[in-house]
Amino acid sequence: MEINNINTVWLPITYRCNSKCKWCYAVTDHPKSLNDRSEQEFTNFLKGLGVKRVVLIGGEPTTYKYIARLIVRLTESDIHVGMVTNGRKLSSKLFAQKLFEAGLSTVTISIEGSNESAHDSITGVPGSFKQSIRGIENAISVGLKTSTETVMTNCNSHDLRKIIDILSKYPLNQSVFSTCGPCPSNLNDSDYAITLNEGAKFFEDIYRYSRSTNVKLVTATPLCAFDKIFHNEFTSNNIVSIGCHIH
Repeated sequence: MEINNINTVWLPITYRCNSKCKWCYAVTDHPKSLNDRSEQEFTNFLKGLGVKRVVLIGGEPTTYKYIARLIVRLTESDIHVGMVTNGRKLSSKLFAQKLFEAGLSTVTISIEGSNESAHDSITGVPGSFKQSIRGIENAISVGLKTSTETVMTNCNSHDLRKIIDILSKYPLNQSVFSTCGPCPSNLNDSDYAITLNEGAKFFEDIYRYSRSTNVKLVTATPLCAFDKIFHNEFTSNNIVSIGCHIH
């Protein structure tokens, strides 16, 4: 069977991560990641499929030692490269510049709280909030098209409006707010998880709140979870990226 016309591929290049978010599937000491041979094989395979864009994910993609080399390989194959990251290593402007010069075009940085205490308690790493915020600033300053992502949980549901206040300080492309369900790797401890309906209510609230700011909100929470009064507005403005999971 011939496969073509694939626009975007999300590529996990490592499952290692330098943060410890309890709801995340990534494992800090997971041994598997790409290598020189698999980099070239993946690049050739994606080019052969006619892929236009690759989003590097993990784990934490910046922990992959040869990430700049991989970005160069992909961009030399006429593939646009984006990345989803916790942004901590981008707190080094030299590192951010290196990835930009390698060909990275877009970056999405995770922000899980509005201050050090809130964010760091979720990531499990003291100082991670300062690093991620500096990562946003550096990404913007070197020319990367920058967005953010926040996972809505029971741990930060009370803090979401304040997160909007923080994000409004920056010229971001968009800010994604996702609903966190139970993680398959940690089903015995899922107090952090919320339902789709809870996530929809949280998003509706911050969407109303964001109208007075410059923050463009987006969510992957399905449209059918939201109050019908939002359906036309969310659809016409591309606020919801997917429809009902049943269809």
